[in-house]
Amino acid sequence: MYKRQDPTRLHQVGLFAGLDPDAYILLNSERSFDELGLGEFAKDFREERLLTVPATALAREHLGRPMPNSVMLGGFAALCDLVSVESVAKALAERFPGKVGEKNGVAARAAHDYVLREMGRPAHA
Repeated sequence: MYKRQDPTRLHQVGLFAGLDPDAYILLNSERSFDELGLGEFAKDFREERLLTVPATALAREHLGRPMPNSVMLGGFAALCDLVSVESVAKALAERFPGKVGEKNGVAARAAHDYVLREMGRPAHA
């Protein structure tokens, strides 16, 4: 059974304890850091490394299920720019052969493009 993520957990003491100000933070939410009540927290981090992505909504759209894991991988690849979305899609196809892997790759690419657009960078065609 799918359990909706609880945004109040973001305010638990110590959830982000020990994070370096240069850390990357990608949250699965349709709301911004400010809307989540994390604006004050976020000011201590590099703005270009903080982003929310509607991963559950993208997963429903591309996978037909609220399974945001692959979506988050694609989004994180765009945010940190350390791994290509093609590598993410290839790994997903190897892990989940056939249509499941293909759909997860499409979902990861959708999140990748979403994050690029949010960052003001051109998304892939």
